[in-house]
Amino acid sequence: MSHNARVRADVTAWEAAIPLEPSELDALDEGQFSAINGDDGGSWAPSDPIIIGGAGIEFTGAVPVGEDLTVGGDITIASGGTITIESGGAVNVESGGDVNLAGGGHLHCSGEIHIDDGGRILLQDGGFLFEYSGSEHVYSSGSEGTYNSGSTLALDGTVNVGATAVVTEAANAAVAEGATYTQTGPRYLSGEGRIHQRIIAGPDSNASFDGRSADVVIIESLGLNDDRTYSLLISGCHGTRIRFVNYDALHAVLFASAAAIYMPTDYNPGSTGLRNASGYAMAVEFMYSDGSAGAPTAGWYVIGHQMVP
Repeated sequence: MSHNARVRADVTAWEAAIPLEPSELDALDEGQFSAINGDDGGSWAPSDPIIIGGAGIEFTGAVPVGEDLTVGGDITIASGGTITIESGGAVNVESGGDVNLAGGGHLHCSGEIHIDDGGRILLQDGGFLFEYSGSEHVYSSGSEGTYNSGSTLALDGTVNVGATAVVTEAANAAVAEGATYTQTGPRYLSGEGRIHQRIIAGPDSNASFDGRSADVVIIESLGLNDDRTYSLLISGCHGTRIRFVNYDALHAVLFASAAAIYMPTDYNPGSTGLRNASGYAMAVEFMYSDGSAGAPTAGWYVIGHQMVP
């Protein structure tokens, strides 16, 4: 580590018998002149970097940096200390650089974090983004949020879609809704938009059905070996519609339920049921009401049936 050069080798060279040369006085004067004034301060422009080794250096006051500060080791901010970036200042992490927050560490932001064009925030395996109550996640006009194949967006709260918002689903996209979906406004279908219904074959056995079973149940021609009874369940069925069609001309499907079945005067699904024969109904559609406020009396209602001439 370099210092200002010694004028004489050691203390033994400073004997009274050895005269003090003008060049030595000049060297001493130059040494003190070029030294850093630690008491009064000042400005210096060294031709080479000043390197502090050993036990290092400790700052107890402010340390303004006017140009570049290159650190080959660690900068430790003691408890209670801060790094302040004043107006117009910046912290730049160049390609290959990292900012690491250890477990229990926090990054507090009372302003804004800008992700410029091409920038990304990556959450690695096991990482997560947690938003506290009262926080917001806002996508401005022209921005996008993309979840690639294999990713999952789990929602246990509320998703509010504004009056001018548009939700677009690509062709062949699938939306799996395992819970109740409540929509207070209209849903418009355009182009090739359509609602697919769940259709199943009616079993050749006594069976039970509810809103989770199917939308349409079709008994094929010669699909029954005997008359069968289909029971209509009631749990969780409020607002459920289900349609049955029987193409079997030899055997009937009768209907039963723990709830009342409300029917038109010309058709009794419990006694005549469905059968593809003259005088019978071959198709019937039911809807269930749980009798809640504003709804009709609890029970299954025949809302449509098709008689065979």
